[in-house]
Amino acid sequence: MDRLVIIDATATLVLDLLKAGVPQEEIAGAFAEHFDLPNVEPSCEASASSSIEGDEIDCGAWRFGDEDVRIVSSVPELARDYFARFAHEVAAPSAQALQLRLSTDSDGYRLTLDGESRWIGDTLPDLIARMNELFLGWEHPDVELLARFHAAAVSRDARAILLPGSSDAGKSTLVAYLSGHGFSYLGDDLIGLSAHDWSLRPLPTLLSLKSDSWKILEGLFPELPDRPILRRQGSGVRYLAPTARERSSCAPAMMLFPAYAPDAAATLAKLTPLQTITRLHGSAMDIEAPVTEAKISEICRFIKSTPAYELRYSDLAEASKLVENALDAHV
Repeated sequence: MDRLVIIDATATLVLDLLKAGVPQEEIAGAFAEHFDLPNVEPSCEASASSSIEGDEIDCGAWRFGDEDVRIVSSVPELARDYFARFAHEVAAPSAQALQLRLSTDSDGYRLTLDGESRWIGDTLPDLIARMNELFLGWEHPDVELLARFHAAAVSRDARAILLPGSSDAGKSTLVAYLSGHGFSYLGDDLIGLSAHDWSLRPLPTLLSLKSDSWKILEGLFPELPDRPILRRQGSGVRYLAPTARERSSCAPAMMLFPAYAPDAAATLAKLTPLQTITRLHGSAMDIEAPVTEAKISEICRFIKSTPAYELRYSDLAEASKLVENALDAHV
């Protein structure tokens, strides 16, 4: 600061007062009185926006658990549309909110939290994974996780179903249908598995529905056609908030691997533990770091203890009936 030449006399006075230890509130009050200005608190939105730089976009403030987080991004794929899937978790602007920055430069992608670089990597999926791990940790701060699944989850009568799988397997459409027929919705993105009791701990996202499911689900959700079409990772999606939602559940009564098969009759095939772990190993499951022999042993015990099925379907009503019958069989 000593090397700077301050031309504006008012700015010089403010800096001198700050150096002397005068509180900011007293300085503001003195200037308000001198210039006959209303002495009011600055709005949080105005003070927050001053930290936006260059091509960054203010993606809003969100609440995960007890944490308010303001997200700023210069990554084109992670703009406001992407974070609209947390629309039910909007937080009021606050100067105390954590500041999460997502950026990209010659070093790759970077995640910065409150000015501290927390992660640097080469790919967008890795950046999203690290970001979602932070969100999940804030949402369930006192829960030690054994693993995380790229999955959806629903429950009925205190019995949960974990649905791992890729985003093109018809998983979201099936979950939306089940949510409209007596099931409570937990999540449709990242599901944590508690190391203590195998309970499911979801990232609190809205349902993300692609265009090929809109007509199918309009009868169940009349508000769906009025939802805005947003861009998420190159696809047009509409976000939907099921009426019945839960933030956690007991250990899953079963695992279900859905696969949409056009014009095929709905079938439900039991999977062996080896078949289950093979399906999970691809991209649907990450054991919580650091990976230890004890954690591998525990995840194997979870897989052996949890019935798993492959569901192939084209008709949602048929698929739902098979799912309900299988769940009732594991009371």
